[in-house]
Amino acid sequence: MREQFITLDELRSEMRLKDIEHLSEVENAYVEPSGELSFFRKEKQD
Repeated sequence: MREQFITLDELRSEMRLKDIEHLSEVENAYVEPSGELSFFRKEKQD
């Protein structure tokens, strides 16, 4: 497995494209083989 480096600005830009406003909403983020970022949101607790 290879390490991937991404700037915080790049991360935030990708989050905005996926309608995620705050990093605190993200449980996990992955760099896909295509180079795209995938985000998994935290479960909302009522």
